[in-house]
Amino acid sequence: MKKVLIKFFIITILILSFFVVFLNFYGIETKRFNNLVESEIKNFNSNINVSLNKIKIKFDLRSLNLYFETIKPQIIFLDSSIPVEKIKVYLNLKKLIKNQKNINEVQINISEVDHKSLDGLIKIIKPSNFKSILLKNLKDGSIKSNLNLKFDDDLKITSYIIDGYVRNFKLQYNNFDINKSSFIYTFRNNSGEISNFSGKINNLAFNNAKIEYLNENEITLDIKSDINGVINNKNISNFLINSQKFYLSDLDFNYTTNSSHYLNIKLNKNFEIKSYNYVIKRSSDILKLKLKTPIKSNFLEKKIKNFEIKDINLKSAISDENNNILSLKGKFNLNDSEYQDISIESKFTKKSKKFLIKLSSKENVLMPILNYKNNKSKFNVILDLETSKKFYELQKFSFEEGKNKVEVDNLKLDKNFKIISLKNMNVETFNNEKANNKFKVSIGKKININGNKYDATNLLNLLDDSNEKQNLLEGLSKEVKISFDNLQNPYNPVNKFNLIGKITDGSFTKISSKGEFEDGKYLDITLKKDQNSNKKIFEIYSDYPKPLLSNYKFFNDLQGGKLLINSTFDDTFSEIKIKIEKFKIINAPTFVKLLSLADLGGMADLVSGEGLSFDDMEIQIEKNKNSLKIKELYAIGSSISILMEGFRDNSTNIISLRGTMIPAKNINKFLSKIPVVGEIIIPKEVGEGLFGVSFKIKGKPGNLKTTVNPVRTLTPRFIQKALEKKN
Repeated sequence: MKKVLIKFFIITILILSFFVVFLNFYGIETKRFNNLVESEIKNFNSNINVSLNKIKIKFDLRSLNLYFETIKPQIIFLDSSIPVEKIKVYLNLKKLIKNQKNINEVQINISEVDHKSLDGLIKIIKPSNFKSILLKNLKDGSIKSNLNLKFDDDLKITSYIIDGYVRNFKLQYNNFDINKSSFIYTFRNNSGEISNFSGKINNLAFNNAKIEYLNENEITLDIKSDINGVINNKNISNFLINSQKFYLSDLDFNYTTNSSHYLNIKLNKNFEIKSYNYVIKRSSDILKLKLKTPIKSNFLEKKIKNFEIKDINLKSAISDENNNILSLKGKFNLNDSEYQDISIESKFTKKSKKFLIKLSSKENVLMPILNYKNNKSKFNVILDLETSKKFYELQKFSFEEGKNKVEVDNLKLDKNFKIISLKNMNVETFNNEKANNKFKVSIGKKININGNKYDATNLLNLLDDSNEKQNLLEGLSKEVKISFDNLQNPYNPVNKFNLIGKITDGSFTKISSKGEFEDGKYLDITLKKDQNSNKKIFEIYSDYPKPLLSNYKFFNDLQGGKLLINSTFDDTFSEIKIKIEKFKIINAPTFVKLLSLADLGGMADLVSGEGLSFDDMEIQIEKNKNSLKIKELYAIGSSISILMEGFRDNSTNIISLRGTMIPAKNINKFLSKIPVVGEIIIPKEVGEGLFGVSFKIKGKPGNLKTTVNPVRTLTPRFIQKALEKKN
């Protein structure tokens, strides 16, 4: 009996096992439950109409429960057909026996459909901007979806999982072109994930992107992606507003990237950003900039035509925690020159931005104010800059090239790049291996400039052009003290140069300055305000005129003499009187041409090298922003006397001069002493010439044309000037 029972039990177990296995893998096909399933789905949502094929009853070994499975049912939702591939409905056996609502879980597998068949599915989505964008802008792609729903006793959804994949997704929206994109997605009640996201946005490829969020009250997006491709004028403009596009109008921009990015964003339930974190983990990029209009730099000899950085190692750590870092290292060149190292490190907070820039180069650097040029030797630059809403602070600037150094500590500028203060600037440069600059500058309560040497070779030219350039001292009002042991220039160095003065709103309002030339000769400069007007009075006395007149080509061939300059001026107009005594003109080509048509003796003096001697020259000049007018130039000498006037137009750069020259003073003196005849021809007290040359000089610098009339009696004006000089 016992053996029979054991056999019966074993057989029963085997039959049940076989039955369970059969139900698990094959199931029992029937239509008996079609009406039940269809009605339950209708009860769940009246907008769903389901027509089932045969149902298979199966057993799930994992959940130890029965479920119904049907293949390719016909489902209509809101008049849209849903291409369902399979449906599984898990039932509660106890409730099924009691004829109660008993659906525990529903699994729906939707077939992969292309974008043309997606319209029906999209229409199911509640009205929204997202739905509108999909309907109007979706151009290509296919989607595969699986839906898992779990219910409570009242057939209310307690949880859901939607997963699947998208392939060859193409969407055009505004200026964005998303193309050849594919990804896998999973969405749950309070979390979601898009992974293996790859494709192109405006031809910029990205791979292995991943997007995650954790819950509906605080949505966290974790986005990881590898990006490679090219960003240029065409595709970057899609991301810019019109005012930003303006800066690209004169620039060919090309950025090739192969980089890895991570972005973490936390949003509240209203999709407002609570926090963010952005990291560039690696990069190997190339940046190329080509300027349609080359830029002239104040410090580089050549205009900047193009710029390139290669082997870019770009890293970032940007977050809402007020501690953002962006760094760049690579090799750069200007104008296709030799590649040199460059590194840029930046830190950003809500209050300020800090930049540390280090670079090397062999470009030709010019510093005209120091008469310095590096001649393609390698130099190194360090720039430590901090910016805020109110100011720029150059905490450190260092330029080094061999023995040449320019160092700046704590230079503070306002937002218009006007100087506020300067802790210290040290300058030490060499010209042809000889020291030509060694001095310090500081700007605190006073402006102090002092040192052993300053090379002022180009200073006058720079001051003459200062009206066309931005005044960095504008807004600055301080007392000034300048002291140099040696003030160098190409002609007569000045020793023991000292200046005290005052700057008001960036301009000198007071100067008292003295310096010594060799042999006890001196230089004296004063500036003061006219008490009866807003004009300033500027006076210079120098025992050597050449250093003070070197920026005017007219005086390039001047030697010796004494100089007195008196100028009265304001911001728009100046009157200048220049007087030079006892000087010579050496090798003046224009005078040689004139004398060749007038007086061989005078020309012989000039070309022999001894030069033309003058007793006195006076010049009256009026100057404004548009032109320079020579009201009168009068010079008298033993071989030649001149009366001249003219102008220079700044807009056209045209020079026009005309005047009278008496090249044979001694002959004319002889004629004037002939009894009766001399008194008739020339007034006796004048003692000046009968034979003169009128001339005109016109054109642009370097292309001046001269015309002369070699036979002419003196004009009354010339005679009047001669009488004035005699008296």
